[in-house]
Amino acid sequence: MAEQIEEIEKKIRTALDENIEKWEKIGKRHRYTYNILVVTSILLSLAITISGVIDQGNLTVVLGAILAGILSFQQVFPFREMSYFYRVGVAEAKILELNLDTRTDTIKEVEALEKRVETLIYKMAQDIPRGQALFEVIQNMREEVRN
Repeated sequence: MAEQIEEIEKKIRTALDENIEKWEKIGKRHRYTYNILVVTSILLSLAITISGVIDQGNLTVVLGAILAGILSFQQVFPFREMSYFYRVGVAEAKILELNLDTRTDTIKEVEALEKRVETLIYKMAQDIPRGQALFEVIQNMREEVRN
């Protein structure tokens, strides 16, 4: 019985460790991309203003088109929301990891925790919705993982 518990705990720990590392990398990449796009948008806005003040109409139009493209890109790919989604996933995984260390004395408890880990991994693998639906998905995911 103890060997079976240890085997399942090892499987859980491996799955959590691998996914935490993966989700942290993905979240950081989304956060980095979002920050680059925001800084670039601010700098382009400044450049557009300056080029307009010094009567460089053609440059203003080109910079405005680039800025519009960047803003459209941000609308299509919600990097900030995706970064938040992965950060929540990592936090939930770390809670489950803590539960593995403190709340798994019987085979029933270990199997229940294994099911919760599988649920989290499944939910994180699904498509990420945009906007307000994202927060509903996160709340539902938390409820499903914690029950």
